[in-house]
Amino acid sequence: MILRSFRGYNAPPNHAGDFVDKLVNIVVAVFEFLTSSPVANSATWVGTVASLIVLWNVRTIRIDFLFTARLPQLLDALQENASNLSKHLNDFDSNADSIQIELTTCKANLNSLVQKLHGSSKKRIKKAALAVINDFDRFDNYRNTFSKENVRRSYAQLNGLIQDLQNLREDQKWSARDAG
Repeated sequence: MILRSFRGYNAPPNHAGDFVDKLVNIVVAVFEFLTSSPVANSATWVGTVASLIVLWNVRTIRIDFLFTARLPQLLDALQENASNLSKHLNDFDSNADSIQIELTTCKANLNSLVQKLHGSSKKRIKKAALAVINDFDRFDNYRNTFSKENVRRSYAQLNGLIQDLQNLREDQKWSARDAG
């Protein structure tokens, strides 16, 4: 039989079967050691930690890819919102309804952008986008804050945010992946 223990085995030396028997016994001993409770438990924990690290990295790559893919579209939409606001602000009183609609559309674009902004390098941009969204919410909740001056201030903040996004897009051209 091939499976014999090392102790008590009295086969003639230089026998080819002896070598195979010893090799099989070594493989069996290594397998038994690896499947023993302490080693198996440790390997389970190491595997779990490695799986969580891989899951986190895949999530980060997915988020970064989504942001990189959607940034040009969102930037174009926000630039169009800013352009329309600029046109409507020239005659604020007769375009109040159009301004309100444009602010609502811009808010939806900003909310989509905020959901895709992750990482420390994008924190400042996310904070600025949330500030513009809060201004737009104030216009909805408190009708008396909907004035030409307040809308113009929000328009200026929106233009600053657009410039930040353009800078970020240019930075992304120089790096394969944002470190944030």
